Amino acid sequence: MIVPPGDVKALAEAIRKLAGDPDLRTRMGSAGPARVMQYCYVERQVKRLSDAILTAVENPARPSRLPWNSIS
Repeated sequence: MIVPPGDVKALAEAIRKLAGDPDLRTRMGSAGPARVMQYCYVERQVKRLSDAILTAVENPARPSRLPWNSIS
């Protein structure tokens, strides 16, 4: 669940939703490791960083996007 930064009401509502829905907690808990592997897998991050460095070297006048600024 994502809530806007500083939105106390949205955070409280998300907590209430999770507290009242054991099935949702179970589903989110089961999905968590897969999400980490999808977005945070070390080899993927190394490849993205390597690609960004190569782009910066090949095109020094153009600022490149760092790999952690976007999810592709």
